[in-house]
Amino acid sequence: MKPETTWQTVGITWRTDEHRALPLRERVAQRVHRQSRRLRLILAGEIAFTMVMLVMAFTIIARENEGTLRLSAIVLLYTAATWAFALWNRRGVWRPYGETTAEFIQLLRVRAQRRIRSARFTQVVMGLTVLLFGRYVATAWSVAFDSTLQRTVWVLFGLYSVGLVAWSIWYERRARREVRELADFQRQLGAEVARVAE
Repeated sequence: MKPETTWQTVGITWRTDEHRALPLRERVAQRVHRQSRRLRLILAGEIAFTMVMLVMAFTIIARENEGTLRLSAIVLLYTAATWAFALWNRRGVWRPYGETTAEFIQLLRVRAQRRIRSARFTQVVMGLTVLLFGRYVATAWSVAFDSTLQRTVWVLFGLYSVGLVAWSIWYERRARREVRELADFQRQLGAEVARVAE
């Protein structure tokens, strides 16, 4: 790095009072690091949840006689598609891009945009799930379930689906609000740096 570039950066930082706004920088950095820890915990929870759901699904499928292979394939495809999206959507959001306030804010914006994408994906997947399983459930209800276990599983799945869609709508709105707030803050920060640099 050129010495004059370093001194220019220090000069801009000094003139923008970023050195005095340490509490702001620390708050933003803490928020980034807190979100990073939360991302790791969420990933661990999702792995555990997926394992439990796969074991439950295949236990129930093993009791079924008709369509077991087709139902197994649907469960595996559903799980694979969900995990492929989850891993793709999280690339590049695990660590800050740098240690400046602007880079922390940029990472927070990217994370919020990815949460919006996750919420939309959840809504699409639940819609497809209803289309794929809707006919099966309607047929099963009309014939009447053979066991209380099957009835309970489908009722719980329905409640889970409704709850998940409601959560995803709330989650998307919250993330959109955060994107707008961070964009405004980033514009203000950029305007101050540009004004001082002139």
